[in-house]
Amino acid sequence: MDLEAQSLYLFKAKKEKMKIKHIILSTIAFSLIACGSGGGNSDSDATDSTAVESNEMQEDYSQMQEVDLSEYGVMASMYVPNGNLMIEESGYGSIVLRVGDRFGIEVVPFGMEIVEKRNELEAGTVFQVEVLEERTDYMFFKKFIPGSEVLQEFHVYLTRDINGELVAVKSLDDMEMKEAQAREVLKSAKSIKAKEAA
Repeated sequence: MDLEAQSLYLFKAKKEKMKIKHIILSTIAFSLIACGSGGGNSDSDATDSTAVESNEMQEDYSQMQEVDLSEYGVMASMYVPNGNLMIEESGYGSIVLRVGDRFGIEVVPFGMEIVEKRNELEAGTVFQVEVLEERTDYMFFKKFIPGSEVLQEFHVYLTRDINGELVAVKSLDDMEMKEAQAREVLKSAKSIKAKEAA
């Protein structure tokens, strides 16, 4: 019971910290907009966070293949590595895409929010979780057993609004990925976008 209370306290503290950061960032953003409206700033003057976001959106997908997910019930498309692509639907409605034995990604309709996913991971009993990178729409993390160098794996969890529905894109739970493999999954996950209605 003490551990559960402590976890709840830490979660609430993290949530409060995030709320404060959001207020501070919003205040700074409004100040920059207000100051910049008459100051003759050019479009190239971007804040660091804006520059990071635009850089992430400029991924090179020219060496990847685009996959239409609409025939599987998700009105979206995404890029995956070139190669022998296998697509299957799971028993609970998600779409699993595999390219060889080094790339695996799952598209889950009605996915969890990032905070919910983080809570689920932290509630696990076997693996410890270390979040290496987190944004409002994705989380890149490592799962490991303390004291063991062998048993560590990297994973991705991303959410995207697809036509008003929260869709999650994640690395496969049963695939033990090295960091480079998981980064490839993250690149692919970021490419998911809603399809125009025909």
